[in-house]
Amino acid sequence: MTTPGLDPFGSEHSTAGADLLVADLNDPIILGRLAALAAKRGVSLVRIADLGEPSDAQPPIAIVVDIGSPGAIDRIGTWCRRWPSTLVAGSISFPDQERWHGALAAGASLVASRGAFVAQLERALEARSGGRGRDAAITRLPVRLMLREGDGLVGRLPDAPGGSIVVMRVAGRLHAIRDECPHAGASLADGTLDGPIITCPRHGSQFDVTTGARERGPSDFPIRTYRVASGEDGVFVEVPT
Repeated sequence: MTTPGLDPFGSEHSTAGADLLVADLNDPIILGRLAALAAKRGVSLVRIADLGEPSDAQPPIAIVVDIGSPGAIDRIGTWCRRWPSTLVAGSISFPDQERWHGALAAGASLVASRGAFVAQLERALEARSGGRGRDAAITRLPVRLMLREGDGLVGRLPDAPGGSIVVMRVAGRLHAIRDECPHAGASLADGTLDGPIITCPRHGSQFDVTTGARERGPSDFPIRTYRVASGEDGVFVEVPT
């Protein structure tokens, strides 16, 4: 058992061929708990710097990050694009609603307070343990589209994992977004859609619903988007779980 406050990585460890749990944080308490979790699951706990060049690194099973650290939200987005099957989880030490929502918008599957973080991470890893590929970490949620013409709101998934999702039609194509402004949590479905740009009804932040990009503040972060799949069996929103 690793004692909190000591380096849980030790002086020797190898990432070659190993299942990796990657830490991008310096909290000694969390690192100690992560070391115990890694030992329990038979995986290697490594620091983010030990991954080497992106082209050489195998996808980790999980990356954990302190979302209060500088640049954390941008790094989450980069990892989620590089390794879609990796569980990216954020720890937060102090209440910060905008950073919490920003991490989720960037693609984090889990954000939790410091005290509950490792326990929630373990549950999330257990939920994923039935499969190793991207498909094993995706849930397809059916959408019943509204009968309406033109662009705008055409579907709602109020009980989706992680929070409500809405489906928007833009130029004939369907796009799904998290129905929550990162700035103060207002429902974006109540905002105004002009082309691909949705304006938050509360403070006027603007986002591109086709990409999630923030176009105007006061929000500092993008919104989360989801893939919409259509076929003979209906319309579905694909949600990482």
